[in-house]
Amino acid sequence: MGGDPARAPMQVFCLAHAGGGGAHFRAWSWLAPYASVVPLDLPGHGGRLGEPLVEDWEVLVGELAETVAAQVDRPFVLFGHSFGALLAFDLSHRLLSRGLPPALLAVAGRNGPSASSAHPPVHGLPAPQFVSALRRLGGMPDELLRQPELLQMFLPVLRADLRLAERYARPAVPALPVPVMAFAGEADPMTDDLGMLAWKREAAGICELVFLEGGHFFLDSPQFASALTERIARLAHPVVASA
Repeated sequence: MGGDPARAPMQVFCLAHAGGGGAHFRAWSWLAPYASVVPLDLPGHGGRLGEPLVEDWEVLVGELAETVAAQVDRPFVLFGHSFGALLAFDLSHRLLSRGLPPALLAVAGRNGPSASSAHPPVHGLPAPQFVSALRRLGGMPDELLRQPELLQMFLPVLRADLRLAERYARPAVPALPVPVMAFAGEADPMTDDLGMLAWKREAAGICELVFLEGGHFFLDSPQFASALTERIARLAHPVVASA
């Protein structure tokens, strides 16, 4: 697929899993005909690794809202994976209150905000048990697990993100007046069927649930790329896509 992302009809702002950065999303060239991909790095993550972590949820969402509002120049999608799914959800509401609703909220690898977590909290465990729990839950990329020194460097970031995620409480907000698309891996221990169904409560209209092969990290799968591309193509070119 070709195309100039700068001339694409949409933007997709992307938020990564706990401890992750935006670099992974730069490889999403398959969206180029329909959307320009805009990875979002949190303070202390990815390209902003030298900055102090922000460990206050409201401050973090507020900063993200400022960042997105400053860059939006066409219809846009918010995408979040795991921890990033919660951020994308709250960010949708924050931007909606500013008159900047997304055209689509797409989330992956996370139960709905009103659902209980699919696993007990792990952020307070001592380091060995913390790593073992993440390994058991499939909540860390394999390449990180294979590099102990790199893993040690990222543990404080992972722990801080999981502390935010595991203490998260859904705010008293109405269902979003925008469509929602929620993805889950069929073998992901960090989601469950009832938890994924909870995303339907967050959309006043359409909410699509998509279950894919794989565990927690399925974003590289052709299944996922195909489903997200098809959905964004329908938003970008509704007449062509529905013809």
